[in-house]
Amino acid sequence: RLDQLKLEVKDIVQTASVLGREFDVDVLTMMSGGSGSTGDLIAEAEKHAIWAVQEGGRYVFTHALLRDAAYSMQMRARRQELHRDALAALEKYYAEDLPFHYPELAYHAERGELKAKAQELYKLAGKVSADTYRNSQAIDYYSRAYSFTPFDDLKTQIEILSERVGIYSRIGDRQSQAQDLDSMEKLA
Repeated sequence: RLDQLKLEVKDIVQTASVLGREFDVDVLTMMSGGSGSTGDLIAEAEKHAIWAVQEGGRYVFTHALLRDAAYSMQMRARRQELHRDALAALEKYYAEDLPFHYPELAYHAERGELKAKAQELYKLAGKVSADTYRNSQAIDYYSRAYSFTPFDDLKTQIEILSERVGIYSRIGDRQSQAQDLDSMEKLA
């Protein structure tokens, strides 16, 4: 079905697939360079039942398999490039309320192979989650940030582990807390 689309329509569908099953038309327009034909291409894909319009200028792929197929039919290097474009577009689009979107931004940085940016965004997502008492999410985000920390960046490793220790203490997970404290001692 995707291969039967015109090349330009297929390209916009593949670009949108990077944003997930649901996406905002304004973000897709930013990713595609803001050309005037983007709206026509989106409408053409809608005519072919690739996606459907929702409230507020959002679109949703009509089937998750369509989105998955559009995403996986691209070369890895192209997907990385599109994730970087998505990160830049989302940072502009959500400039007023970035903290609510740190996990999404971190995901695109990770998929775009921007390791330092992914680490920073996951740390920020962990802090926001910890501040709002979403402890398991905060642990997950800090763990992801830790995985992107260079081996020789001991200071950042200790900072991230320290944040996790505080969360483990808050939820009473003494075993995990002790493991992170041991790791911090070894790093120190």
